[in-house]
Amino acid sequence: MSLYTKDVCLICNDKRGKLTEQYCLDNPKHPTYEERYDCWDGLTYLDCWSFIRMNETEKEYEERMSKRFNHSLMGIGFFYLLQIL
Repeated sequence: MSLYTKDVCLICNDKRGKLTEQYCLDNPKHPTYEERYDCWDGLTYLDCWSFIRMNETEKEYEERMSKRFNHSLMGIGFFYLLQIL
């Protein structure tokens, strides 16, 4: 299932990776797209997410993990507060 509308991917926005300088595997601009693309495969969007994770810098990774950690702490604090009340 390609998430393309008007020839622009809704996940990676047709941008090249910062680290690999390549397009995602689900992008028609990728060199192996023609041999890999399967119109019946509903999971090709995972190629975009994998591409994004593989091309994130260490700083972007740290930011994403700190947000995840902060959100989980907020959830834990909320449930702890409910137990006290």
